[in-house]
Amino acid sequence: MSIHKIDNLFTDSQISVIKKVLDTTEINNDTTLGRLVGTIHVEINEILGTLLQVANDISDKRLSLSSMSYAYYDGIYGEPNLPPHIDRDSIDIIIDYQLESNISWDLGINTELYSVEDNNAIAFNPNTNIHWRPHRRFEEGEYVKMLFFRFVGPDAVSDYSNMKIDESLLDQVKTLRDSGL
Repeated sequence: MSIHKIDNLFTDSQISVIKKVLDTTEINNDTTLGRLVGTIHVEINEILGTLLQVANDISDKRLSLSSMSYAYYDGIYGEPNLPPHIDRDSIDIIIDYQLESNISWDLGINTELYSVEDNNAIAFNPNTNIHWRPHRRFEEGEYVKMLFFRFVGPDAVSDYSNMKIDESLLDQVKTLRDSGL
């Protein structure tokens, strides 16, 4: 599966619904990655159709939404950090959606950097693509709010648990990330 950039994913009314749901989502501090995280347990019917259409348009199989989670990156929760990795789970597509940010913090996938703006997303397979964020020191008041929509094939669940990472590519990614871009 290739990498897809999606502009203007949601309408203003859908974004309003998402923000209301996030107001009631329990979040926890993940100091190892400098973020607050939470799993969204409410099915947001107002946006589910949009998400399924996007996921199924870019997939070669029928998918269903597996989970939705939220991350709020801010230096007050520790140094935001997303080192290069693959997920090694059953997810076929993840849609990394930027809800809101007051800085630019690109998303790295393999050796490419993707700029993500508010209401835009990047869709890719997190098990076959090394993904990461550049090193960045967050100044006081800087933040990034992300939502992660994870999709699986309901008829044939994939198993990436034993996925081998391409060590040569990983070395290239680490060198790129550590170069200061």
